[in-house]
Amino acid sequence: MKRLLTLLLLLFCLTVANKGEGAGTVVKTIGNKANVRASEGAGTTTLTSSDLRDQFFNLSASRTVKLPSTGVAKGERWTFKNVGTGGYTLSIQPSGVSVTMAAISSVNSTTEAVALVAAPTGTSDWAISVDSMPACSQGYVLVPKDNVFTFRDFCVMKYHATLNGTTQKAESLAASAPWVAITQPAATEKCKEVGTHLITNAEWMTVARNIEATPINDIDAAAGIQLATGHSDNAPGNAIAATTDPSSASCVLTASMSDASNASCAFRTATANTGPYYLTTDSYTSAGYSAGVAGKSQMRTHFLSNGNVIWDMTGNVWSWTDLTCTAGAGAGNGVWYNGGAWIEWTNANITDWEKFVAGPAGSLTSVNGVGQYYGCTATGNGLTRGSSWSYGSLGGVFSAFLLFGSTYSDGNQGFRCAYNP
Repeated sequence: MKRLLTLLLLLFCLTVANKGEGAGTVVKTIGNKANVRASEGAGTTTLTSSDLRDQFFNLSASRTVKLPSTGVAKGERWTFKNVGTGGYTLSIQPSGVSVTMAAISSVNSTTEAVALVAAPTGTSDWAISVDSMPACSQGYVLVPKDNVFTFRDFCVMKYHATLNGTTQKAESLAASAPWVAITQPAATEKCKEVGTHLITNAEWMTVARNIEATPINDIDAAAGIQLATGHSDNAPGNAIAATTDPSSASCVLTASMSDASNASCAFRTATANTGPYYLTTDSYTSAGYSAGVAGKSQMRTHFLSNGNVIWDMTGNVWSWTDLTCTAGAGAGNGVWYNGGAWIEWTNANITDWEKFVAGPAGSLTSVNGVGQYYGCTATGNGLTRGSSWSYGSLGGVFSAFLLFGSTYSDGNQGFRCAYNP
């Protein structure tokens, strides 16, 4: 009970801290999730009070959405994002009349509607604000907030940090191999040099949980979730560069990669050594799924719920985060289990605290491609995440490695930077 109360207090403090940094009012959601809609064409979407409050539209033609009335309380907030790239508009209308209060496109794509009265029906019953979706710098992708770990959208490197040979500064380029053999403090400074920060564990978790919840990242037809483990089979036995994304125009984010609706998705049809399997000998059609071994699991990309693609969140090289640990045997929240061996996220020693702050939402194991946990063997060790090219099924988007001190560096240890736009 004491640990539970401490955990709840920590969550309250994290919420207050994020709001203090300008996060603003948290949009009301159901279960802290957004409805990431399948591609939709012309027509009308009529919402009800039971629908999720965050609605992400991926439009293939202009469309109308009708706000709900019955069951809506005064002060209730709804957020709409148009993540489509075709320039189509989403028209926001109240339930009572066919009058457009806002029309959002993919370049001006976020609208918040706040009910001014209970059971709103007309235009005067809603307050509408339209904001441009923040743009990220070249080499970064926008990550949606999750209202659990982060309370505002942020930008993160699309690829591992790479070294600009001229400026000796960090950048994120597909064509370059990752910057490795760097300590946690040095990575922190290199991110600061370019006006960013070393990715926090909260930001990493926002990305990882988003990946877990976005259906297309389930890459196999077997029951449950099977996530890509990236370049992790030691073939080749070194870090490798990335490449540009294939077209995602035919990819359906709300269906698994193996679903018939994704038969033409270029991430699925890419041949060996191309697209998401660049510089590996694998492809989606190679041997069946087995986490961390040769075959389809070696896919190096994951989709975010907003359609953005991120590379090597697992495999290739490890990624430092900002966190250092306090070692212990589970004496209290904030103390990281100190077992000096790899264990599954379902292990009872870490299901009370560590899994909540660093593991998957579901009851998943390394068989599902989420990776494993290696305990904090000494206070002050740095948290590194993901995995490198040779860790097999130990690696995954939730893999957490707390063996080494913050001054450790190695040829398989890299980093990512992030910032708030």
